[in-house]
Amino acid sequence: MPTPFQLILIGQASRFPLWQVEDIYKLIFQAVQGSEHAMINPEYARTWLEQELAFLTPVQFSEPLIEPVNTDGSIVRLNLRPFARLKLPADVLLEIYVRTATEYYGSTARLEYYAAQTLPLAGKILPEAEAGNLEIFLAEMKEKGYPSVHHSKVYTREYAPAYRVILREFLPREWLEFE
Repeated sequence: MPTPFQLILIGQASRFPLWQVEDIYKLIFQAVQGSEHAMINPEYARTWLEQELAFLTPVQFSEPLIEPVNTDGSIVRLNLRPFARLKLPADVLLEIYVRTATEYYGSTARLEYYAAQTLPLAGKILPEAEAGNLEIFLAEMKEKGYPSVHHSKVYTREYAPAYRVILREFLPREWLEFE
C-alpha cells in the first residue's frame, strides 16, 4: 500500500510521465523546504513573478490552481496559468510567496524520509532510462548538502512549469474555492 507521499509521486508521474530524477528531487525538496530556496529578495521576486505572468507558455494539459506537494497539504504549488486565467491579484501572491520563504523552514530528516519513500517507486514513476539514476542522484544531493535544483530540460520543454511554492495556510479563503 503506497504511503501518502508515494501517492503524491504517483500522481505527479501520471501527469508528467517524462519527468526526470531532477524533477522528483525538486518535488521532494519543495515538499520539505517550501520556497525558502528561491527567495533572493522581495524586489527580485516581484520582477520574476511579473515577467513569468507576462510570458506564460500555453500547455496542452489542465492544471489545478493549487496542488499539494507534501503529505499534510500544508505546502502547495500554486500554478500560474490558472492563477492568471482567474485574474487573481499578483501582489497578494507575491506577499504569500515572500511570507512563506521567510517564515517556513523544513528539515533534512523530512527530506531524507521522503527520498527514502521515493526509491522503491523508481521503476514505476520514471521513464525506464532514468529509473536507475534516482538512487545515485539522491546520494549526490545528500553529499552536496541537499541543494535546490532546476527542473530538467525535458520537464521544462514538455511541461513549461510555472508556479510558486507557498504555505496553504497563507492563501486567501476565496482562492481555496478553486481547488
